[in-house]
Amino acid sequence: MTVSATTTSVSYTGNGSTTAFSVTFVFLGTGSTSELTVVERTIATGAESTKAYTTDYTVSGGSGATGTVTAVTAPASTVEWHIRRNTTATQTTDYVANDPFAADTIETNLDRLAMSGQERDGDIAQAFKYPDTYTGGASTTMPEPIASSYLMFNAAGDALTTSSTSAAQHLGGDGAVGAPYYSWSADVDSGFWRIGADNVGLSLNGVKVVDYGTSGVSVTGTLTSSGALSGAAVTASGILSVDDTTESTSGTTGSIHTDGGLGVAKKLHVVGVATHGDDIVSDTDSTDDLGTTGVRWANLWVDDITMTNDLDVGNDLTVAGNLTVNGTTVTNDATNTVIKDPLIGLNEGATSNANDLGLVMERGSTGNNVFMGWDESGDYFAFGTTTALSSSTGNITYSLGQARFEGLNLSGTSADLGTVTTVDVDGGTVDGAVIGGASAAAITGTTLKADTSLELATGATVTGILDEDAMGSDSATQLATQQSIKAYSDSNALAPGMPMTWESDTDSADKGDGRIWLNHGTPSSATLLYMDDNLNNGSTDISALVGSLDDPTASNSAVITIHEGANGGAALIFKVSGAVTDLTTHQSVAVTHVATVGSFTDGDTVGVLVAYSGDDGGGGTMDNVVDDTTPQLGGDLDCNGSQVQWSKGADVASASTLLVLTDGNYFDVTGTTGITSINTTGGPGTLIKLHFDGVVTLTHHATDLVLAGAANFTTAAGDELEFIEYATGDYRMTGWSLAGTAPGGGGGGAFLGEGAAGASVGDSGDIIRVNQNQLDTNQTFASGDNGSATGPLSIASGITLTITSGCTFAVI
Repeated sequence: MTVSATTTSVSYTGNGSTTAFSVTFVFLGTGSTSELTVVERTIATGAESTKAYTTDYTVSGGSGATGTVTAVTAPASTVEWHIRRNTTATQTTDYVANDPFAADTIETNLDRLAMSGQERDGDIAQAFKYPDTYTGGASTTMPEPIASSYLMFNAAGDALTTSSTSAAQHLGGDGAVGAPYYSWSADVDSGFWRIGADNVGLSLNGVKVVDYGTSGVSVTGTLTSSGALSGAAVTASGILSVDDTTESTSGTTGSIHTDGGLGVAKKLHVVGVATHGDDIVSDTDSTDDLGTTGVRWANLWVDDITMTNDLDVGNDLTVAGNLTVNGTTVTNDATNTVIKDPLIGLNEGATSNANDLGLVMERGSTGNNVFMGWDESGDYFAFGTTTALSSSTGNITYSLGQARFEGLNLSGTSADLGTVTTVDVDGGTVDGAVIGGASAAAITGTTLKADTSLELATGATVTGILDEDAMGSDSATQLATQQSIKAYSDSNALAPGMPMTWESDTDSADKGDGRIWLNHGTPSSATLLYMDDNLNNGSTDISALVGSLDDPTASNSAVITIHEGANGGAALIFKVSGAVTDLTTHQSVAVTHVATVGSFTDGDTVGVLVAYSGDDGGGGTMDNVVDDTTPQLGGDLDCNGSQVQWSKGADVASASTLLVLTDGNYFDVTGTTGITSINTTGGPGTLIKLHFDGVVTLTHHATDLVLAGAANFTTAAGDELEFIEYATGDYRMTGWSLAGTAPGGGGGGAFLGEGAAGASVGDSGDIIRVNQNQLDTNQTFASGDNGSATGPLSIASGITLTITSGCTFAVI
């Protein structure tokens, strides 16, 4: 190891989350023996504390390398962590003469020595010392400490000493007003300085404010005293403020006393109570104020106030006695006016009256003002609108307005009540009709008329008329309007048929009770109609009915019609064209679209009708079976002189899985790619015939593609093979016609086997024919097998023909 850097410490400021701190310099020891010291320093105060290993931190790395100090708790942002190397200043190695040279041990000890020297250099750099250019011989020895004293150089200036047991008097220079000798680092132009002999000044901001001399004290600015000022004269060029706890009612004693009066050029500041034995008079009429807008008196206690001008009151005004206002107009700009008087008098003291009485309420731009009061000329109370103002007098011109009351008790006779919704008359008559006695009763012997007659039967109770399209109130005493009756009937009319609810989704998942939906958003493109097992009421089960729609009898062929409910005119017509599939809680019906009228919306109430149409066809005969995907015969099929033909499908390209279509059962196979399986066509029982245009190898498989002889087969151009789909996607070869083989054998071709009962070639009991001149695949005849070949027969090189005991094979 080398010690190439001089860094011996590193510091970090905490952030409350970081715990790992890199030690960027090499150090000796590791873990609890690491030669490091961790000191925490409080940033605000500079206070330091040494942290303890394990309790406060741990160390990793070191032993001659850098490392990491990890805090147990992340230091806060208010502290710093200082990590210092503190190499142990001991050397514990005992070197023995003539021992082998211990290079690592010597290097470690030299590294320790170098580290210790670096740390000592750091300590010396922070120690008190004289400048490098100092040539004197002053001592650097510190004197012994003495409490409450301070360090200073002795009178000879060649050693440090201490003051006496308490800080001794310190003598200094004069200073100046702008730079006083005794001042502060934060305020260097404020403090005390020596003006002259027995004369000291106090300056603030470089300006003298107090002059202390043998003849007295001179103050520039405000002089405030908490007691009496006596003795020498006090000269002040500003404000004299005297605070004294001693109160006096005498004219000859007190905090300030003069025999000849007190003249104040500017302000007189009295903190206590000022007592006056006579008038307080301004020196000029109507020019001086008592208080200001910024500094106001709290209370004014007087017996009487006589004013010759207006009175402005900036806050509450309380009048303990009567308030009499003599004038023309009293204006009240208050936001709210509260009057506790239970009885307000208008036109008080009048001996006669010709004016209307009441209130005029202004409305501004909203409309004419409102008048509420007594019409003197009409001799009645009136409510109406008017252009008059509160200053108007005489007869007010107004237009009558509406008034509303929760109840109104009338007596006497009125010529016109206006339009009244309800009148409760306790006794009396209405236009001569007799009304019940003490309680409200029906009018007897007459008819109430509005624009048209309304005659109510005896005992009928009608409390009002409602215009509710949904009729949600369900009231037994309120009539419905013609419009609401029509709207309710239109929106709640049921469509004919089974009540169900239209669903706009198109997936096959169940949508809930009574739902009916299609597998396509465009009805004309739909092929499946989904119907829930229950109707809208959730209890009527229609699953048996829906499940029977695909029964192929004349009585059950069906047309399904879906009508929109309410006043909608939408409709859909579908013909059942295939199977019904049970989906547990609902069923799907294969359908063909017939017609669409309008459109349905999700949630529409619909009616579903099923009409049984019988079998398709005309005149009791059937021209074709194209529309019947699963025709069945009830007896023999009479071709009537015609033929049952194989259907030629589209050509199929050879592939590992031969993808034949369902457009026929006879296919041309193009290409030369080998075939290992055939996709499903019409399902089990379907026959297909393949014509090969070239050489294609078919690979035998025990289930997917069962070939004759359980062997692979290679076609030649023009070969035809026949297969039956015996299970879904699984085929067995049932016949062949080889282009190079004449009837009776001979010629080219492959090795083929023909089982007596459809068994695989090689099983016991097979009859095996070899229809080729050369055997090019390995073959084994099991016991009990019989076989033959048209000779001559040759066996290809490397091919084995095994004939076991008990079998017969003949070459013809």
